[in-house]
Amino acid sequence: MENLDQMVQTIEFAQIEVQVVQGLDQGNSALKALHDVFSLDDVEKIMDDTRDAVEYQQEIDALLGTSLTTEDEDAVLRELEELTAAQVGAADDVRLPDAPTTEPQDLEAPALPSVPTAEPDEAGVTEKRQMVAA
Repeated sequence: MENLDQMVQTIEFAQIEVQVVQGLDQGNSALKALHDVFSLDDVEKIMDDTRDAVEYQQEIDALLGTSLTTEDEDAVLRELEELTAAQVGAADDVRLPDAPTTEPQDLEAPALPSVPTAEPDEAGVTEKRQMVAA
C-alpha cells in the first residue's frame, strides 16, 4: 500500500515538473520574440533618451526652484498691480443692460390645433392606401 501511495505521489510530482518545464519553454519563447522586436541598440537609445529627458527636467526644476530676489519680487508685484488695474479699467468700459424694474405679465399659452377624438373610418384609410399604392 505504501508503495502504491509513493508511486502516486511520484507521478503527481512528475506532472508538476512537466508543467514547470512547459512554462519555462513558453517563457523562453516569449523572451526570444521580445528580443526580436527590440535590439540592444534600441534599448540603449531609449535609455539614453530617458536619461537626457530626466536631466533636462532636473535643469528646469533647478531654475524654477530658485528663490526670487527682493527686486524681482517688487517687479512681479508691480506687474500684477498693473494687470489688475488694466482689468478693472476694462471692466468699467463694459456697459451691461439695465435689469427690468417691472413684474413680468402673464402670457397666454399659444393656440394649439385641436386633437381629433373620433376614430378614423376604415373606408377613408383604404382609399388613402390605394392612392399611395398607385
